Amino acid sequence: MADEAPHIPIPVGSRVRLQGLSGAPQLNGAEGEVTGPLASEPPESGPPRYPVQLLSPRSAVAAHPQGVRVRPANLQVVKLKMPQLTELVRSRSPSVPLTPENAGAVVATFVAALEADVFPPAGLDELFGITFPPGGRDGTADGGGDARRCKMGQLVYGAWQGLLQGLQSERMMAAVQAYGGQKKELDFALMCASTGGLDALRVMGGPRGPQLAATAEAARREFITQVLRALRGGSLPQWFEAAVRRVATKPVYGGGPYCQELCLRGFDQVPWDQALLTKMKPAE
Repeated sequence: MADEAPHIPIPVGSRVRLQGLSGAPQLNGAEGEVTGPLASEPPESGPPRYPVQLLSPRSAVAAHPQGVRVRPANLQVVKLKMPQLTELVRSRSPSVPLTPENAGAVVATFVAALEADVFPPAGLDELFGITFPPGGRDGTADGGGDARRCKMGQLVYGAWQGLLQGLQSERMMAAVQAYGGQKKELDFALMCASTGGLDALRVMGGPRGPQLAATAEAARREFITQVLRALRGGSLPQWFEAAVRRVATKPVYGGGPYCQELCLRGFDQVPWDQALLTKMKPAE
């Protein structure tokens, strides 16, 4: 049997997809929910398994009403169930003065909103080329659907998230490769970060979680620096377009589909508030 990738714990309640099963190939592609911790139960032999309650397709559910037990190597996490580790900026609505002197705080607040997947405070959305209707975010529900169905406000927001996540994933991938890790470890770490933030990555990301969280934090600071430089230089729309085009043509985690769709529609539709952009540029 080939060596399995280092196991990273899957929290109870996570949704998983079965894959690589040779003894029961008919279950490959079936999805279910992890209902208990990793353990061995008699008369099982070999590595411990997770109990999984199957949810789809119906044929698999009917054939295994009590669920199945599956080795970690044969599970792909579809949706991670995270403990309530942090709310980031979900409960905050900071009011940041839109002045050149506060440009650093403005960009940091906007990036924090991107990480938490929440609306930026009033005023920041227009500054960064995003418009949302009064009732909330437009486009697909939760931003997780087909980018082609998104209206421009959601599309630009998703592209901004893609830029941040793309940079973080690149830096984390380099870190994983540096210590000889495997892609599966990176995938799980990115899922932790995207679901519960960097605090979740530290706690749930396995032995290397704290190291990867520090790498992602450094990438976030790098991203803030890049955006801040473009904002102060009066070239934010140009920087954004160039960055989106790069992500659209390079496989990265995160918002690649949003960046690709935005390139197809054209950047002339992005509703930049030119008056705000001019206001944020320091006087020469």
